[in-house]
Amino acid sequence: MNSISQAFETSKTRSARIYRWVTAWLCVCAVIALLLLANSIRDYRFVSRLIATQQVRHQMSQHAAALERQLRQDPHTRGSAVKSLMEAGRNLLWIELRGPDGKLLEHAGGAAQRLFSEDEEHTHARNHATL
Repeated sequence: MNSISQAFETSKTRSARIYRWVTAWLCVCAVIALLLLANSIRDYRFVSRLIATQQVRHQMSQHAAALERQLRQDPHTRGSAVKSLMEAGRNLLWIELRGPDGKLLEHAGGAAQRLFSEDEEHTHARNHATL
């Protein structure tokens, strides 16, 4: 009877050991799953901000190209063109239309603080870089 009880105890301890390993691996898998979830949420937020910024830049480029086309067709409609741009882009706070020499031709909206110096604007425009 002793050998049967020893075999039963050995089987019981083996089962307990396997159960502990399974539980440990499940805990490790749960931690990895939580880390992956947190990483996915972080990446989603980063990409959504990046896409939103790119969409705004694209829309502004479209508005600027439309305004340039309109002004090339009829340069005497500066005031109405700027006002139509302000109405089309409801989120615009202000806009300045400058000539090739940097002289202010038209503006709409409230007075705003300049973000870039005139030299920086000329340099970026000359290099076709985005501000």
